[in-house]
Amino acid sequence: MEEARRRTQRQRIKEYLEKGHSLTSRDSVNLFNCYRLSAVIYVLKHDYGMNIETKMIKGKDGVTFGRYKLVKSNTIEQKNSEIINGWINKI
Repeated sequence: MEEARRRTQRQRIKEYLEKGHSLTSRDSVNLFNCYRLSAVIYVLKHDYGMNIETKMIKGKDGVTFGRYKLVKSNTIEQKNSEIINGWINKI
């Protein structure tokens, strides 16, 4: 249990998403005591290259919030193809 405490919020959130779970800001506060989930998601996307999608949801009270989920690529070749196509589109 002590090992789990030494892991950072970012590491724990990364592992949670890799297990196939989705996550909202409310979930991140309850599960990881993380109040800046969008910042963690940004780092995971841009520094770790994780393909995380954001689905915007409108709650019963009318408040809109994001639900984050890791989208796993089928193959490394597919991911490389997506990167190359992104470069080509910028040219």
